Amino acid sequence: MKQMQMIEEFLLELRNQDIQLWLEGEQLHYSAPEGKLTPTLLAQLRERKEEVISFLHTAKQSVYSQQSQIKPIDRNNSLPLSFAQEMMWFWHQLLPDNPLYNLLVSLQIEGLLNVTVLEQSLNEIIKRHENLRTCFPSVDGKPMQVIYPVANINLSTVELPSSPEQTTQLKQLASTEAEKPFDLAQSPPLRFTLVRLSRETHILMLTMHHIIYDGWSIGILASELCTLYEAYSQGNPSPLSELPIQYADYAHWQRQRLTGKVLEKHLSYWRQKLAGVSPISPLPTDRPRPQVQSFHGGLEKFQLNQNLIQKLTQLSQESGTTLFMTVLSAFFVLLYRYSGESDLIVGTGIANRNRVEIEPLIGMFANVLALRSQCSDDCSFTELLTQIKQTTQEAYKYQDLPFEKLVEELSLERNLSYNPLVQVIFSFTDVPSMKSWDLPGLRVIQREEGFNSVMDLEVYLWEALSGLEGYFVYDTDLFDRAIITGMMAHFQTLLQAIVANPQQKISKLPLITAAEKQKILHEWKKPKTDYPTDKCIHQLFEEQVENNPNGIALVFGQQKLTYSQLNSKANQLAHYLQKLGVVPETPVGICVERSFEMVVGLLAILKAGGAYVAIAPTDKLQNLPSISVILTQNHLKSKWYTYSEQDARATVAQILCLDTEWESIAKQNTENLNTATTATNLAYILNQTLVEHHSVAQRLQWLQEILRITNQDILLHKTSLSQDVAILEIGLPLISGGSVVIAANSEPKELQKLIDQYKVTIVHLYPSELPSWLNTTNSVTSIKSWRTLLCSGETLSTEIANKFLQSYPVSLHNFYSIPEAAGEITHWSWSEKPNREKVPIGNPGRLSVYLLDQHQNPVPKGVPGEIYIGGSSLARGYLQQQTSLEFIQHPKLGRLFPTTEIGRYHNKGYLEIVGAKQRQTWIKGKRIELANIETALLSAPQVEQAYVLAHQTFLVAYVVMAGVWNPKQLHSQIQQQLPPDMMPGAYVPLARLPLTHKGKVDEVALGRFPVIDDNVVQQWEAKLKAVPEIEQVAVVVQ
Repeated sequence: MKQMQMIEEFLLELRNQDIQLWLEGEQLHYSAPEGKLTPTLLAQLRERKEEVISFLHTAKQSVYSQQSQIKPIDRNNSLPLSFAQEMMWFWHQLLPDNPLYNLLVSLQIEGLLNVTVLEQSLNEIIKRHENLRTCFPSVDGKPMQVIYPVANINLSTVELPSSPEQTTQLKQLASTEAEKPFDLAQSPPLRFTLVRLSRETHILMLTMHHIIYDGWSIGILASELCTLYEAYSQGNPSPLSELPIQYADYAHWQRQRLTGKVLEKHLSYWRQKLAGVSPISPLPTDRPRPQVQSFHGGLEKFQLNQNLIQKLTQLSQESGTTLFMTVLSAFFVLLYRYSGESDLIVGTGIANRNRVEIEPLIGMFANVLALRSQCSDDCSFTELLTQIKQTTQEAYKYQDLPFEKLVEELSLERNLSYNPLVQVIFSFTDVPSMKSWDLPGLRVIQREEGFNSVMDLEVYLWEALSGLEGYFVYDTDLFDRAIITGMMAHFQTLLQAIVANPQQKISKLPLITAAEKQKILHEWKKPKTDYPTDKCIHQLFEEQVENNPNGIALVFGQQKLTYSQLNSKANQLAHYLQKLGVVPETPVGICVERSFEMVVGLLAILKAGGAYVAIAPTDKLQNLPSISVILTQNHLKSKWYTYSEQDARATVAQILCLDTEWESIAKQNTENLNTATTATNLAYILNQTLVEHHSVAQRLQWLQEILRITNQDILLHKTSLSQDVAILEIGLPLISGGSVVIAANSEPKELQKLIDQYKVTIVHLYPSELPSWLNTTNSVTSIKSWRTLLCSGETLSTEIANKFLQSYPVSLHNFYSIPEAAGEITHWSWSEKPNREKVPIGNPGRLSVYLLDQHQNPVPKGVPGEIYIGGSSLARGYLQQQTSLEFIQHPKLGRLFPTTEIGRYHNKGYLEIVGAKQRQTWIKGKRIELANIETALLSAPQVEQAYVLAHQTFLVAYVVMAGVWNPKQLHSQIQQQLPPDMMPGAYVPLARLPLTHKGKVDEVALGRFPVIDDNVVQQWEAKLKAVPEIEQVAVVVQ
């Protein structure tokens, strides 16, 4: 079991047994009293021989070195703080009222307590340790130690007699004690309170600031209190020997020693080891990081059984490592799987008591070592373990550099929202602090009263009879309890898998058991609701025609069409299309402005058996699929169909202008058609994606159910047919008996007038459209009919959505939608503002959503995975494979579509998108490859480098120019190559693109550059030119 100890703790254990170690050249020698060096200890010493030799070689100030002894210093001189104390003092100045570094030790004492002896014992401990009677005032702006000659306490007693409120009162008292701040400048940060619950039950509350203690110190305090209480109870004097030095001596020594070559040697190692590390942990959180840490903590107990520990110990011995290194390596794998990042930093605490003279002192000696892991997906666990062994042993060699000094020397950014460099701690604890408070004649139990969390996550383990015990301490501002308990369970499963097959790749080591895997897949595979699979879209519409023939189907300007009128016109055109040769699966183009004709044309294509293909006036025919008929309007035809093209395609496509040729169409039959069209025939081709009738029908019926659409609802239609939202705006009301109000343009003011005039109840807006509506709220009070806002097709910002809902009192429904699934897949209804930067995408309905790892195995809740979509209403496929995306056949889950987007199931059950495998974004329902925009930018003269990122509502292009900066000219140049949806909304000139340590563009750094309007640049041009950082100013091209 002792393999778990850090090397310094192992050596100290030997010293405590009077076992001496020393080096003669490369030979390790030892001397031990008879019977002290047991076979177990000798075996451990032989096992760790290389590690011991390395430690003794490099730790010049180790427990066995007598050089540079710590000596008492003159108390009349200024007494500096140690580096660790200085960091604590610094935080106290920033947050003087925050009890983040307060520790409350609450002891329940049962039996006949001698309060006088307890007080005498505590005062003797304070007398022995100067650190407990020290305050920390500022002198000329620098903190100093001021030691009180005497600082006796009078142990006050609080009476809490037995009552129904006693437990609550005690909890409140403990909370008050823990949260009451200390004034470090005025008095020692130490206080005691004794609570009397009954004659034989007391609670001793000891509160200290971390500036005067560490974990080891608590063990010393416990040991000395027990020794003194026993002696004083029997009328004997203190048996404790006088301390050779005090903490102030150590602080001075540390300051003197860590200078010059010694300091540079340590710094050189750590600079090289930590070069290019990310300043913040990539571990996904349940909530955004607050601007200022509150340090509110939660705690969950953790246990590894003896059987597992024996296997881990055996693996450690076979690998030539310690148990600590093995379990730490497993923890790195856990973080890697949770974050998806292979370059990770974990801090580990060390007692730093590597000198004999400081072993018995109460004070802040503990240090944190920043251990870095860099692994790859193909790395096996044993390979990672070898790396962690080397990293850990190297860190021990350079452990004397205080963490606070390291942060200072590396010039790391100080941020109140997170701890610098290290936000995750993993430590094995084998120090006196784990000893019991064994007061003679009394039963003492240490109570748990609540916890602060300085880090995001802290894991502590220690040896117990049952195996290893410990706890996970976590920041409750960032994590929910369910995520932490899930992480603990995954850690257990991961460790079991490691001992079963340590040669396995870390990316394949399971986090869940086989039974849990099957349960997850079963839950994900089963759709929430089954919808008919034999219905075509136009058939659902025809059912409403029968039910409500005189109901208003369409409204456009001052005109209206009933369901019967719309159906008759669509039937006439459908019969005409059949005479032109349209049969099931025939692609039929449609390029018609929003109008009655557009909806008539859409329904007619479907009724005739064709599949509609939306054509924009800017499209080129050679880029379109083979089309037999094109529906258009006379004034649009000339925009994209020249005479020469018409000649070339005269035998292929027939052009039918619905406005000028309607007289011939109107002669056709008005009855419904009897066609061979089935639900598995094509309904439309959009963005090269082939979508069948049943997929659209199931989509619309699902939306009808979750949105509770009735024949009283009126939907606004404002989008182009080239966007799949159009089929929602048109089809959803028409299969429900409701009405469609057709908008002639998409200006917010005009749309608001329509909403008010026609009492529209449901509107779809892309997230990028919300800001323009926020600037147009004149008539908000009059559009009382509007009850529901639908958002999809883009990422929705929580802040923008929240502002919108404050201006427009509607219910918000957010959807995740992709063309390959015929539209919306998941649904999230806004009930309160979510604690996320992006609005969640909710839960699946008509389709199955799977989160799979790179080996297509399911990931558990809380762990990111690629989003895969499965189910019967997936699209058929692609017309032409023009993308890297493709449908796959999963051996267990059947036909799936991998979206390349990374999602995570929140512990509350909903799905959120946390990233993407590829550099892409969504703009108005279209998947945009950012690299394509960068290619266009690089083709422009004088552009040397280019990088594009998606802002909340627009694209930002970061460019390195070789010549004069002219954003409008650049915008004009690339406008010739890119469609409007792919045009950047802002341009940021840079001297160079910032890079990460891996040589990739640093997107986080780019995101910090501010964006301002071009007009502001012109107004302040002279002033801006005088600013060296002018390259960091972005220009929005309106």
